[in-house]
Parts: sequence; C-alpha cells; structure tokens
Amino acid sequence: MISTFVPDDHDRAHNQLIDSIGAQSHGTITFTDNKSNRAEFIRIAPSAPVSQVKEFINTQWYHERPSLVISVTGGAKNYNMQAKLLRAFRRGLLKVASTTGAWIVTGGMNTGIMKLVGEIVEMNPSHRRRIHLIGIATWGCVAGRDKLNVYGKTVEYTKSSIERRGTAPLEPNHTKFIFIDDGSEEKFGGEIEFRACLEKAISGNFFGTRCRTTSDVELQTSATTATTSSLHLERSVPVVLLVVEGGPNTVRTVHEAVVKNNIPAVFFEGTGRCCDLFAKAVRLYEEYIKPIEDAEETSHMETATQLSRREENKNQLREALNKELCEIKTVSDVLQPIYECITQRPKFLNIVSLNAKSPVEPDIDLAILKALLRATSGSGANKTNNEQKREQFLLALEWNRVDILKNEIMKTDEDWASTNLNDLFEIALIRSQIEFVKLFLDHDFSLTDLFRNNDKLSSLYKNSMSKKHYEKIAKSKNPLQAIYELVFQPLIGDIFKVNVALRSQITPAHTDIELETDHNPHLHYTTSSTEQNYVSGTPGKPVRNSPSANSFSNILDIDKELFLWSVITGKFEFNLFFWSRGKNKICAALIATLIYRKRAEKEHDTNFEQRANDFEALAVQILNRFYQMNPCRCIQAVIRQIPAYGNVTWLELASKAEAKHFFAQCAVQDVLDNIWYGYINQRESIRRIIFSTIMLWYSGFLQYDDELVKTNDETSFIDDLFSNTSLLQWTHKPKTRTTVEKTTDDAQTGLMNNITDADKNTPVDFVAVGCCEKITREICRYFNNIFNFLSSPYVKYLYHSYFYMTFLLLFSYVILCGVFPLYAFQMDVCRSTIDSEKQDKDNDKSSSIKDNESTTNRTILYGFQKHNQPAILEYILLIWVTTLLCEEIRQLWSSEAQTTRNAIVQYFEIFWNELDVLAIILFYVGFILRCLPSTQCYCAARIVWSIDISIWYIRSLEIFAAIKRLGPKLVMISEMINDLKYYMILLIVFIFGFGVSSHSLIYGTKQFTWHLPRDILHLSYWQIFGELDILSKFENNFHATGYTVFILLVAYMAIVSILLVNLLIAMFSNTFYRLQTDTDRIWKFQRYSLICEYLSQPSIPPPFIFLSHLWRLILYILAQYTTSLWIKDKYNRHLKRTQYGIMPDEKLANNIEIVEDALGDEVYYNCMRNAGKSTEEHDFDEERVHTPEDSMLKKMQILESQQDNVLEYLRCLMDGMKMMGGENIKVPELRRFDAEETSIFVIYFIKEE
Repeated sequence: MISTFVPDDHDRAHNQLIDSIGAQSHGTITFTDNKSNRAEFIRIAPSAPVSQVKEFINTQWYHERPSLVISVTGGAKNYNMQAKLLRAFRRGLLKVASTTGAWIVTGGMNTGIMKLVGEIVEMNPSHRRRIHLIGIATWGCVAGRDKLNVYGKTVEYTKSSIERRGTAPLEPNHTKFIFIDDGSEEKFGGEIEFRACLEKAISGNFFGTRCRTTSDVELQTSATTATTSSLHLERSVPVVLLVVEGGPNTVRTVHEAVVKNNIPAVFFEGTGRCCDLFAKAVRLYEEYIKPIEDAEETSHMETATQLSRREENKNQLREALNKELCEIKTVSDVLQPIYECITQRPKFLNIVSLNAKSPVEPDIDLAILKALLRATSGSGANKTNNEQKREQFLLALEWNRVDILKNEIMKTDEDWASTNLNDLFEIALIRSQIEFVKLFLDHDFSLTDLFRNNDKLSSLYKNSMSKKHYEKIAKSKNPLQAIYELVFQPLIGDIFKVNVALRSQITPAHTDIELETDHNPHLHYTTSSTEQNYVSGTPGKPVRNSPSANSFSNILDIDKELFLWSVITGKFEFNLFFWSRGKNKICAALIATLIYRKRAEKEHDTNFEQRANDFEALAVQILNRFYQMNPCRCIQAVIRQIPAYGNVTWLELASKAEAKHFFAQCAVQDVLDNIWYGYINQRESIRRIIFSTIMLWYSGFLQYDDELVKTNDETSFIDDLFSNTSLLQWTHKPKTRTTVEKTTDDAQTGLMNNITDADKNTPVDFVAVGCCEKITREICRYFNNIFNFLSSPYVKYLYHSYFYMTFLLLFSYVILCGVFPLYAFQMDVCRSTIDSEKQDKDNDKSSSIKDNESTTNRTILYGFQKHNQPAILEYILLIWVTTLLCEEIRQLWSSEAQTTRNAIVQYFEIFWNELDVLAIILFYVGFILRCLPSTQCYCAARIVWSIDISIWYIRSLEIFAAIKRLGPKLVMISEMINDLKYYMILLIVFIFGFGVSSHSLIYGTKQFTWHLPRDILHLSYWQIFGELDILSKFENNFHATGYTVFILLVAYMAIVSILLVNLLIAMFSNTFYRLQTDTDRIWKFQRYSLICEYLSQPSIPPPFIFLSHLWRLILYILAQYTTSLWIKDKYNRHLKRTQYGIMPDEKLANNIEIVEDALGDEVYYNCMRNAGKSTEEHDFDEERVHTPEDSMLKKMQILESQQDNVLEYLRCLMDGMKMMGGENIKVPELRRFDAEETSIFVIYFIKEE
C-alpha cells in the first residue's frame, strides 16, 4: 500500500523524462492478437528533443545498451516474399538480433515489410533473450488511435475490420512504439525525419569523419566494466539500415541515413523495386562510370568539363535504369539521391543477393557485419589505420565473430603489434569470449602490459563478490593479498598459507630462499611455458617472510591468477584454457574441484558439480600417467608442498575437495600405505608386526626404511621423461643438460658412507671400525628401530585398539558389578526392572530404610549396599577418561587452523570427535551424579553411564575402519542410517495413528499421565515384529468397539508389516547397489583421515598418554622461556615429527613441474580432441524442428552435388573418346533440375508417400 501512494525515485525520473520530451500521451498497449505482449508507447511531436527521447529509451524502456541497432525499411504495402528468400531473411535477421542483442526499428504498422519483421520476431526460438522491436509511426496514420489517447494507462488494442485509406493497424509483436504527431492525418512519411534524427543520435557519429580521441577510447573501456547507466548512454552504438523492396519514401530514407547521418545500408537484391534499383545502379556505376571518373580526375581535366561529363554519365545511368525507375512510380526524381549516395558514400552501400535459384543461402549476419566494417574503413580520412582497426575490432567483439577478425580485420602480425588492444582484451575477458582471448594470446599479446596496474586484477573480481569485500580489496595496498585472504582462503581453508603464496610471487615457485637483488637491479624469472606472463618489477630489498606491499608487481604468475579468477567467477569457458597455460596442473585442477564442489553444495547447481568432476578427472589422468612413468617421483609429487598455492599438497587439496576418485588411485594409496606403516618395511608380515607389539623387544629386529615415504630409485628421472616419445611434442629440451648416471653399486656405496652427490668425485677413504664402535652402533640402531616401530601409525592403531578394548571391558565390569551407593539408599526409588516387578507384588513392605531394626526384617540387595567411597576401578576409569580428554584437547590445540573458530569447526566436522566429546561429557556427568548424596542422583548416574557405555561401544567401530573388508561396510551403514531416519518419520505417523485410536477403544477414557505415550507405543510398535498380544484384549469383544479395533489392526498390519517393511528393504537395497561400486573409493578416502589421526597421535596409548603430553608441555615451556637452540630445535622437530609434506630442492621441483606440465598438455590435447569429435558445430537453426520436406531437400542437395561430379567425369570421358577419333559420337543434352523444380518434386514425393 505504501508503494502505491509514495512513488519511488524511478517513477519520479520517469515522469520527469515524460515531461521533458513533451509526451502528449503514453501508456501500455495489449493486443488481442498477441495477449502475451505488452507494448509501451509514447506520442510526441516531431520537434521533441532527440537526446531526451534517447535517454528515455535507454533508462526507462531498456536497461542494457545494445551492441547494434537495425533499422528496417522497405515496402509499406502488402509485400509477399518468395519462400526461399523469406527463409534466408528470417534466419539471418533472427541470428543477428539474438546473438548481438540488437534493437530492431521499423515503421510499426501491420503491413508490408513491417508486418513481415513482426512475424519473424514472433518465431524467435530463444525465449531466454527477447528481441526488442521498436515501431516509429506517424500518429495520423494509426488505425484506432483514439483508444491510445491516454496518459499512463493500459489500453487494449483491437484490429479494426474496416481499414480506411491512409491508415494501418499496429503490428502486435512490437515491444515499444513511438508515435510522431505532426498534425497530419492519413499521410504516411511524417516520421521519417524524426526517425533519422533518432538513429543518428543513437549512432553518435559512430561512422563520422571526426577522429575519436583517446578519451573516447578510455570511455569505451570504462563503459564495458562499469555498471552505471550514465556511462552506457555516452557510448555510441553502430546503426545499420536494412532495405527490403521499398518505394520512393524508402529512397528518401536511404539518402537521409547514408548521406546525412553516415549510417551504412544493406540492400537485399531480388526483393524488388528500390533494392533492385540500388543494386543495379551500384553495379553499373562501379563497372562503367567509376573507372571513367577516376581516369578524368587523374588527367587533371577542367572542372566544368568534369561536371558536364558527370551529367552525361548520370543520364546514361538513367537510361540504363529506366525499367527499374518506372517500377518506383513517382513524379519526383529518385535518381538524384541515389546518385549522391553512390558517389559520396560508396562504402556505405552493400548489396546482398537473395536469388531464389541460388543453392547457397546468403549469410545475412556476416553481410551486415561486413557492411559495418566497410563503413568504418571508409568513414573518413582523418582516422588513422590503427583507429579504424580498433573500431572494427570492437565491432567483431560485439558480434562475437572471431572469423571476421582473423580474415578481414587483423590479417597480419603488424596489425596486432601496432594497435593498442589492452582494453579490448579486457572486454573479451569480461564477456567470456574465449576464441578472442585465444587469438590474442596466439599473436603474443603481452599480459604484462595489461596487468602491470595493481587495480586491473582486482577489477576482474568486482562483479563476483560482495560490495564490502570489493571495497576492502580496492583500498588495500596489496590487492593480491586481499584477494587471497577474502576470497580464496575461506574456500580452500587454512591449509592455504597466504604469506607463502605471496612470497612465491617474488621468488621462484619451487624455492623458499631469500633473493638478494642488490646486484641485479632488474629481476626476471621466466620459464619456457609462461615466459611472457610474468611481470618484472623494480629493484627491491631482500625478500623476508612478510611480503611487502610492492611485491605484487615483482613477479606475477598471470596465467595462474586468471585461472583462479575464472574458477571463482564461474567462467567455464576460460577454466580449461588458462589451466592448460599454467603450471602445477594437478594442484590447480584440485583447487578448481574444491571450489566448484563447495559452490555446488551451496547453490545446489549440478553444473558446478559436473565441472568439479571434470577437473578431478583431469587430475586423475595426469596422476596415472605420471605414476606409470616414474612411481617414485610421482609419490614425491603427491606429498610435495607447492609454494605457489600456499604450501598445499595434493593430498590435502584432494581431502578438502572430497576427491574420492583421486584418492582411489594407486599413487595415492602407495603414499598412504607408506605413511600408515611408517618406517617399517612393508614386506614385513602382519603377524610379525602384531607379535612385536606384544613382545616389544622383537621389534628391533624388523626391517626398516630410511624415509617415511619411500622414494628411492636408481633411474634418471628427467631422462625417462624425454625418452618418452609421446611427450616430445609437448616438452622442449634444454640446450644444455647434465645427466648423472648412477649404478647400483655406486648408489649403495654412497649411502653406506654418507656421501652426497656433490662429493661424488671425491675419493672414498674406508676407515677401520673397531669392535666396540660396531657394537655401539648396532645397539643404537636397535633402539632407534624400536622408536621407529612405536612411531608407526599402524602400531599406534594396534596399541590403541588393545587399550580401548581393555577400557570397554573395565567400564562394562564397573557398570555391571562395581557401582554402589555412598549413602543410605531407598531401594524402591531406583531398582532394576525385575526387582520392581517383585516389589509391586508385595505392597505390604516398606519403601525406605528407616532404622536398623527394620533392616533386620529384609535383606538389602547386592547393588544397594552402602560403600564409603567409589571403587578403585572407578578412579581408574576417571583417570583414563581424563587422559582421553587431554588427548582431545591436544588434537584441538595442534590444529593448523589460523583462528580458534576454524579449529573448533574443523574438529567437530569429524563424526568420531563428536562422539568422543559426548561420551566424555556423559562420563563426567555420571561420575558427579553418583557422588552426590541423593537417591535420585544415583539413579540418574546409572542411567547416564548406561547411555555413555553404549556410545563408547559405538565409538569402537572406528577400529574396523582400518580393515579393508569391514571399512566399506561402515560406509554402507552410515548411508543406510540416513535412509532409516526418513523411514522412521513415516513409521511414527502410522504407529501413533493406530496406537491412539486402538488404545481409546480398548481402555476408554483414562486420566492423563506421562506414561500414556509409552503405553500407546507398547500397544502398537511391537505388533510390527509379530507380538500380537493386543488380540487377547478384544478377541471376545463382539461389540462395535471390538470390530473397529479388529479392522484397524488388519489395516495397520497390512500397511506397516507389508508395505513399510518392504519399502525399507527396497531403500536399503537401492542404497547398497548405489554404493557397491563406489564404496571402495569412499573407504579409501576416509582412510586418509584415519591415517592422519593416528599419525598425529602420541605413540603411548591412554591412559599412559599423559606422559607424552607432559613431555610436550615441558618442551613448550622450555622453548618459550629459554634461549637454548638445542631445546628450540628439539621442540620444532617434535612438532614436525608427524608431517609428511616435503619441500624438494630446486632441481627435483623443476623436474616434477616439467613432467606435470608435459602430461597436462597431453591430457588437455586429448580432451579437446575428444570434445571435438563428440560435439558438432551448431548453427542458429539447431532449435528448429526440421520437417520431412527440409530433410528430403537436404538429401537432394547432396545427390545434386554427386550428380555434378559424375556428369563432369562423363564429359571428360566423352571428350577423350572424341579426341581418339570418335567425332560421330552423339552426346544427349544434359539437363538438371533447378532449385524450384527440386522443391516441387520433393513436395510431390512426400505427399505421395
């Protein structure tokens, strides 16, 4: 109601513009012929300010600036176009209007070409993008105009059955109308002058002769990225005039547009009258008259002579066009304006032949674009070639025609090098025009110049983030840091270290060193794959851990940043392209998988999920090829920290992205197996390892490896890469490369004597080792083996399992046999179920213990005997649970999350942690309650502990998660529980539905108690499992209530026992079959979290785990309050003892990146090749349903082309026979059907069928 009486700013602006243009009437038209169309209209005088009308159209009617305005003019009378010409014109016009978002301007009447255009627009197959059709008509010629004399109202327009001469009805498919009221009635042509002025204002001298300044170019660039409507108004829009048939008014319109307003015109030859006249006149002039005039100009003939000769040429042209001029039927001389158009604006006239007999349909949208290009190149001599190229380039961008750009505009490398195209590249990026971006980069377009400005990268994110975040980025001294902190870190998580990622921008991506730039004032770092995509900056100070604000401009991996931008903004077209150009392809693919999975979960969009699966598949393909080539280096790559992406590893990203397919690969499973067994050699049998856990002394004699993740190999990694022939086409060999060949004996000798590769050429001196030193070394190695054995996650898992089973047995014994009250106890308050039944039978006994005399008459039950303090086993359980609590606190404290909130969220994301917290809290609650001097508290303690031990038993299921045969079953159980939750909702409805009704009929009205719901459930729930005790309650009741309960029971058992139970079985079966093929992947994915949990846990299990916590606390205090380097180093090693990520040296990192890039390029090539095979190029008519006639015509065209080839071969054969002496051979006259005859034949053939 408030909005009805209080107009908003939009309404006020609307009314102000209406007043400024002097609208005599305005409103909305609804048509009886097209009720879905609501067309707004205004009626103005011819002298209305054109600029204000233009502003009104842009701000009130349409809020998007068009890339093109098509003005259609031609025959206003009834005009019938041939079927083939109509189809070509319809396809071309719809394609232009739909692909460019063009406005179409006509006369608005329901006659002639205007009616034809309206019918074509009505057939638009793309309903998502409506075509805007504007009609500009003379008010005095509108039939039924009296109904339109309103002010801001909606009127229904009905076509009159009787049309007067000089009037015409409105075309019902137009979306807007502008009526020009010049005071005349029933006189056409009153709108021509205003229409020409409006088109000139919209064009904004786009094809004018003035030179556009640099500020105009900058204004265009800003208009592309800005969202305010004022900037859109300032940009000029190309306007093109389409001429179909037409009469004298059409000639006048063409002259006004071409000569006065610099608007190109396209004539469709073959449509008759005006178009054929212009087509023939242009052809005759260019073929005969223009060469003569050019020769006269070069011969320096006198001016008077030239004028007389031109008059003669005009007369000759008039005689040649006499037939066409007679068809115009006008008393005025129409040749003069035609001649002016031909001589003054020859490049503004374009002829498109619509020949009904031509087998090839003309590409009308291509013809229109070429007309605009010709007009741009011929718009004036003041424009330089570069400015013309820029305007033509912008037109190709607007139309998204990269073929025209390559073939007609930017033909040579000099065109690309001499033209400033930075702003146009940014337009192509924002509009997701992938083919243009590829063309840019194929011609060595420098991304350095574009992204040298810090604001450029942040401006790309403007439309994809909240205003609050964008303002923070815009105000930040380092936009890249702000983007990482506000955009990527919340999506990727705390594993993404912003400071490391920023340091990688100013240091090589594979190193973690400080660069001294004092001796190198210009720091450059390039690679063969991205040589031109790094920005070199000014000299700076040595790099520290905290990047400076100017680090953005030192070295910027632009391909990586553009890939991340395309992922964040959801520009699918650019994802694969920039991914293929960047480095660290597996890491980038996993980041895209992570981001798209989160967006799919948040927005419930299957497109994001599909894109995430695609990138995961790319990462899997590269990983498998890498693993097949060199398994050891692939395992190193899986756990390699990548500084360019914040020191993340592939494992961490895959875990965050829930990339189950990635985890199921052999390379990842090998890494997990290595981490799971620790330093224990995997060739050791499981029995020996389990025996060693019982007899710890035996563990020192097991076989052990030197690394947590085994990566030792004796092959030359980079040589294997270049020896692979399939990668030679993708990888460029360095000019100089040193290959170190190692034999097995050399490698073993180096390892035995601790000789590095740098000391390879140093002579080896063998030192005699004494017996004592040898024994000492063996003893040290023995105890070191025991320590490595205890630090293995698998051994930790075994010990925790042993002690956890002991804890459950101890807790079970305490619950069953060890809990006694600490005070005088009232036995009738808290009793077991059996004791309660016995007590109910004996109502004469007392309910409480009053004194010692009364106790002699009764025997105190075993469980209620008073004890002075809790049992020792209860204290042991208390200490045990306390150590478990300390371990949970340690897990929360040692989280790598950068904030406490994130650490808590990450902790509770794990289901087992939730159970741990709940079980620990319940234990403490039960222990406190059992110590309080209250009978009710003791009863509550027993209840709480009973629930608690159930949770502890459920918690033990995690032990089975490490077993390959049982782990997948846990996955199925968890999914089936989700099905059971929804099933129970349905079941509860039927249980209470039957229980309440039957209970009321059997027992009648009873006083309400809180035990009543239990009685109802007891009555109805157990019937599902065959406990039909309810029958005994009404089997002898033959009254109405008895029969009613009987009928209810029959219906209830049929629904619940048959229908719902089988529904549950079907749900479980569906879940089982759905997960059966994917269960192994899910289990392998969940196994990673189990391994990480036991990797981070101390070696000593609870309850002795407090020793490890105490040792860590002592190290922490000493490291904080002492200056001993040994203590600090010891503490740091203690923190990093469970980390599996590695930071390889420069050479190894380079080798890994080279292979990853080469394999990524090969995978990308195969992906593009397969996509090209599976998808065909679609034209505009792919949504159109092909009739049998169209299909048969297509087949006939193929046969005709084959017939032509056969006839050509026969003709050559007959000529050869004649040359050999066969002059008397007679050849029959060959005849083939033309297009019209073929169409008639096909139609007849279809009808016969």
